[in-house]
Amino acid sequence: MKWLSSKNVPLSLSLSMPTGGDMYVIQTLNWRSTANDAPLHHREIFKAEKTSA
Repeated sequence: MKWLSSKNVPLSLSLSMPTGGDMYVIQTLNWRSTANDAPLHHREIFKAEKTSA
């Protein structure tokens, strides 16, 4: 899977998100709320993203 160095998120996931910090956070939190069974590395990335914001 390719990664975007700018946001450090999966490319496929980034393409489905609108640009902009606020919307990015909202989309990330919505994605997490429905992806409890997501791969561990995805959960860890978004956990780090949330805490660093």
